This record gives sequence, structure tokens and C-alpha cells, in this order.
Amino acid sequence: MVPSFRGILAVILYLSLCVFESGCISVWKDITLSQDEKHALDKFKTVMNGSLPHDYMEKDVFLIKWLRAKNLNIRGAEKMLRQHLAFRKEYRMDTIADEDFGNLVYEYAYSTDGVDYEGRPVLALNAADWDIRRGILSGQKDHIIRWSLRAYEIGNRRVRELQNSGQNVTQFVMVCNFDGFNIIQHACLQCIDVIVNFLVTYENNFPGMADSIIAIKTPQTFDLVLRALTSVMSKETREAVKIWGPNRDEWQTNLLKQIPADQLDEEFGGTRNTL
Repeated sequence: MVPSFRGILAVILYLSLCVFESGCISVWKDITLSQDEKHALDKFKTVMNGSLPHDYMEKDVFLIKWLRAKNLNIRGAEKMLRQHLAFRKEYRMDTIADEDFGNLVYEYAYSTDGVDYEGRPVLALNAADWDIRRGILSGQKDHIIRWSLRAYEIGNRRVRELQNSGQNVTQFVMVCNFDGFNIIQHACLQCIDVIVNFLVTYENNFPGMADSIIAIKTPQTFDLVLRALTSVMSKETREAVKIWGPNRDEWQTNLLKQIPADQLDEEFGGTRNTL
């Protein structure tokens, strides 16, 4: 099929804007639809018409992620999205950002206010601060899981806020500092259950939302945990994972290629001090 003049003009205009704006290559890949995708998306919109509770859910950039997660199988995407809507209702995701999580804010801290060079929000946390075993033993397991869900929701909201402000952002970045990681605190059987829940929730409810999932300062023991977790990761998620060990020259150099120093805390090789 020969592209229309209007389509060519749109591409030229978009690429022209790339001279002045960052993030065009990855965003262009994320929002460009093949003919098969466009055909499936049109049908998917019809199937979901009238059942989406929020305006942002009716946008192509939201709907296409569910189709891609199911290889353009419309029935599969519909089932996945309807299960997501049920999940949002059951876990009260629309109000989760406003809840009082008490000491978890400090004991299991994460930041979501940084951005990478392409303007994507950065979700960053220190594994050493997350004593999952202690939280479980103190009866806080469900509360910790819910606090983790809040991180996904905040990341997605930041993406939408940036989109609404006119920025070319469709995903967020996750960065985890594993300095201080140990098997007892973070990889006990019940701890792994919490981590698997975190990953499965992402796969089922936030498909394709992470451009990169970066782990830095990982000890050798982390490899054992990673092998156990890959079984619940989709191919897309596995490809998004980047692992850098304790060699500072390696992890800091690579991390600062993607994220400016003033958007990262000192523990991540940056210049801030917020966590």
C-alpha cells in the first residue's frame, strides 16, 4: 500500500520535531502501528466501547498495549483488560495514591520524581531498605504488597501527566539498587512470594509500561533469585531487564548514559539525596 501524502507529511512533521525533542526513537516505535495492529485496534475499540471507566483508557496508546501483550488476539486482550478493570476495582487503584501508608513510606522507600534523558519517569528504590522478611513477620505482608502496587500506579500517572503536557512519553523506567541484598531478608520463601506477586501484577496489569528494568550492584546470590523470577516474566519484560554487578565503573557509566545525574540519588551514582 502506498502511503498517503497526509501520512507522509505527518511522519516528516514528527521527525522534524525530533530534532528538538528527546525520546523520539523509542516513542516512535511504541506508538507506530502496523496495518495488522491498526485493524485489530479498530475492532478492539468496538469491543471495549462503553466499558472503560476513564478517558485515558480510550486512547490508542493505552489500548494497543493490551493487544500487543496478547499478540493481537482480540479476545485475549479483551479478557486481560477486563480482568485489569476488575483488579483496579478490587484494589481501589483509583484512590491508592491518596492513602496513608504510615511508616512504610520510610521503611520501604521509593522515589518516582526523576526522569531519564527521554523524559520518562524513573521509579527508583534501594533493596537494602526493603526488609521484606521483617515486614512479613510483623504482619505487614498485604500492606507491603499494596504499597508496591502504589508504585506502579504513580509511575503510570506520571506517564499520563507528561503525555497531557505534550511530552513524548509512553513508558517509565525502574531502577533498583541491590547493594545490601541478602537471601534471608529478601529471598526467603515468603519473600519470594511477595516479589513474584509484584512481578505477576505488573505482567497482568501494566503490560509494556517499563522501557527498562535496571538492577545495579547485584551480588552473585541475586542470580539465583533472577533465575526463579524469569519464569513469570514475559519475553518483553525479560528483554527490558538490565543487570549490572557491583563494579561501580560499569553500573554508574551505563546508568548515567540513560538517566542524568541530577535525577538520581547518590546511591545510584547521582547527585541528589531524596531517598
